Amino acid sequence: MGVLCCDKTGTLTENHLVVDELYMPEAENVRYNPAWREGREIPFRSVLELLRVARLNNSTVMDGMRNAILGDPIDLALYNAAPAILEQGFAKRQDIPFNPTTMRAASLCEDPKGRGVWFIKGAPEAVLGICTSYLKPDGSLAPIGLKADYLLGMFNRDIAFQNNYRVIGLAAKYLHPGTTQDPHSEATFIGWACLVDPPRPGAAETVAELKALDVTPLMVTGDQKPTAEVAARALGILPSQSEKAHDMDGVWRYADLEAHMADARKGGRLPSHVRVFARTKPEEKLGIVEAMQRSGHVVAMVGDGINDTPALQKSDVAIAMGAKESEAALQNADIVLMGDRLTAIPQIVRESRRLRERVRTVALYLLTGHAATLGYLLGTALLAGQPAMGMNQVLWLGLVVTALPAFVFCLEPLEDDAEASAARRFAEPVLRGDHMVAVGLWTFLILLASLGCFALLGPILGRPMPEAATVGFTTLALCQTFLMLNIQIFQLAGQGGAQGEGDAGRMAPWRRVARTPMTWMVLGTLALLQGLALYLPGLDAALSTVAVHPMWLGLSLAASAGLMGTGCLCLDPSRQEG
Repeated sequence: MGVLCCDKTGTLTENHLVVDELYMPEAENVRYNPAWREGREIPFRSVLELLRVARLNNSTVMDGMRNAILGDPIDLALYNAAPAILEQGFAKRQDIPFNPTTMRAASLCEDPKGRGVWFIKGAPEAVLGICTSYLKPDGSLAPIGLKADYLLGMFNRDIAFQNNYRVIGLAAKYLHPGTTQDPHSEATFIGWACLVDPPRPGAAETVAELKALDVTPLMVTGDQKPTAEVAARALGILPSQSEKAHDMDGVWRYADLEAHMADARKGGRLPSHVRVFARTKPEEKLGIVEAMQRSGHVVAMVGDGINDTPALQKSDVAIAMGAKESEAALQNADIVLMGDRLTAIPQIVRESRRLRERVRTVALYLLTGHAATLGYLLGTALLAGQPAMGMNQVLWLGLVVTALPAFVFCLEPLEDDAEASAARRFAEPVLRGDHMVAVGLWTFLILLASLGCFALLGPILGRPMPEAATVGFTTLALCQTFLMLNIQIFQLAGQGGAQGEGDAGRMAPWRRVARTPMTWMVLGTLALLQGLALYLPGLDAALSTVAVHPMWLGLSLAASAGLMGTGCLCLDPSRQEG
């Protein structure tokens, strides 16, 4: 099975976050009001302080050239939600950027009274874990007891799960004058900011297409589990709520993966129901890729940053997002998407599988044709004491007789059921055991026909050697021409052409070949060229052929058509496995 590992934010979703709702202790849900951007209609003191944290603990920067604010999508959403007036009187003294280990960021500011205050934001559980008090709607403080801690945590999980929110915790720590205490303890919890990031247009359809192609999308995200689960169900990565198995958790954290892979009883294979990894740090993506490979999957990794480089290098197929990839990601990519959407990946999968099917078909044809030519040279050397074909005839077979059908196999489009079969067989080797059996059978039949005609006219009937050699050469060329039909019927049978029961199912590949004009054009062209090789002055001399009696040509045609037709019947399409 194939697995496509990709991020949620910016890949499966728009990566354009907006504040939709706030949750304040003792005020509960507060729907965001656009009037707040102008500093109007702010209902509570706690809402005011939350917006202040959102505005001042922020890494956005102004791009004067483009008159635009640039920054992380979360910072942009929080910055745009708060009024600029909240910055007045506050001076920023220190920034602690977001740390993937602590899952928090902090900014030290000085308020109008000269008092220091840490403004803190981060993952809900990481922010709540350092708070010992909370801010009431009127601005007073209250201690966080066990009950309040439980209720705040439950709200975070519930609102993230129900509304597909990305929840950000915000807190503050007020310092005594002249002190700069650590911001990661004894802080005051202010509230949750609930951000929404809608799925990208076409993302759900892309996920469905990938599943139809037997490629399993695997979401790897830094979001918390409830948020990741809701997004995955909305996109179709996980079953819908009504379909899910309640005893199977499809969303894991990296710690769950490590524990599972360390358990020898699990056999080192990842359960098939796991489709999402939440709270994933960039460096953990490599371990996820390795775990999927140990589980027997062909893994494609979508990445765009330098942190994705180890996972891209380890994956079987590395895909860089063209609109935003780093130089490191670009250099390690097998495929570069000239944009930041996944919609091109199903088409890439289809094209690669079409190419694989064509390589398989051409390999079957050329391997059989060249093996038969070599066997004919050795066989005639044993029968007549020397090979019955010269170099020019060998080149004619290789450059004309086998080359023209090979080009047709490369250009002929695959039908829908052929593509579906390619999807089922993409992890197999190009040539399987049944392919080698078919090559052996076809080679034997070609040699039986060509060597039989040569032996009949030469050693048995005593006809002149040039005539016997010409009939043998013609039979070999005709067999390789009819081999084209054998290859097509064999491949169509494996691609689903033999679907159905009884005679209708068995005859389906034959009917489809009969309806292919290009096949009959090539067969007619090769027959004409072979006739010119025998009777066109100059060409016959170059190929060392002689004009032969039509009776012997009829023998050659009957032997090649009869035996190659037998090859089609021996490889009964109704018994071919998709």
